[in-house]
Order: sequence, then C-alpha cells, then structure tokens
Amino acid sequence: MALKLVLSSSSDQKLKVVCEHFSEPPILTVTYAKNLNWHEEVLKYTNGVGVDTVLENGGPGTLLKSMKCTRRGGIVSQVGHLDRKRFDNSQEILPTLIDRRVILRYAFSMNIHSCFQEC
Repeated sequence: MALKLVLSSSSDQKLKVVCEHFSEPPILTVTYAKNLNWHEEVLKYTNGVGVDTVLENGGPGTLLKSMKCTRRGGIVSQVGHLDRKRFDNSQEILPTLIDRRVILRYAFSMNIHSCFQEC
C-alpha cells in the first residue's frame, strides 16, 4: 500500500507552493474554499475508506468533516483552532466518533520562549 498525502487549504496558490517544494510522495490537494464538501473529495481520493490521520487546525467549523473523512479507527489530532464559528453541528460529533471509531485527541503546543518568560 502506497502513502497518500492529502493536503487542504483555502488557497490554490498555497497548495501549489507546497507541491512544488515536496514532490514525493505526490500530494493530493483539496481547496476547501471552493468545495464546501471537501471531506467527500478526500473520501474519493481514498476510495471511500478515509485517511489514517488528520491534523485538524480549523476548529468547530471543520472538525466534523475531518472526522467524516477519517477511516474507521483513524486519528484526528486537533492541533489548532483557527475557525471561531459556533459549534453548530455538535450533536453529530459523538455519533460520528462512535460510528467511525475515530480517536480524537488534542495536541497542545506552547511557545517555549513565553514559557521561560513567565517562569
């Protein structure tokens, strides 16, 4: 089984730059600003199975879609919270977690310099 890397961005230009810098393995791209159902495009790339791992930095507005395009038993690591929308689809989160058996974790990061300044 070959590695497939799927990268999403709001900008075609950003995706182009990344693809030019990292040519192996080939990167499959999704521009979520143009495709509101970007999670379905990711599923197409994986023949309906879903990806193994998602690094989710959107927040409430994208978390459910990230879970929907993750394979059963896959991992979604929440690494950021850029989207400040309300959690309107929160009632779908738990059933999707259970159905897809997604492992949802929060990956905390901290600026080490600010830590030393506060200490």
